[in-house]
Amino acid sequence: MKIKINGKTEVISDNINNLSMLIDFLEDKIPKLFAIEKNGKIIYKENYKKETLKENDEIEIVMFCGGG
Repeated sequence: MKIKINGKTEVISDNINNLSMLIDFLEDKIPKLFAIEKNGKIIYKENYKKETLKENDEIEIVMFCGGG
């Protein structure tokens, strides 16, 4: 299945069918503290398992950073 992750088209297995599985798959590529947006909508952590993935979904994974 093709989805966009942070603007880049990625081909992932059809077995990765929800956000929780995608996070597990990308575990070494994402920061510890992050937020996920799917097709322009912020997804809360408690909904990752319920939020299914479909062809051409657009996923943004953003990290938090502090500054001053």
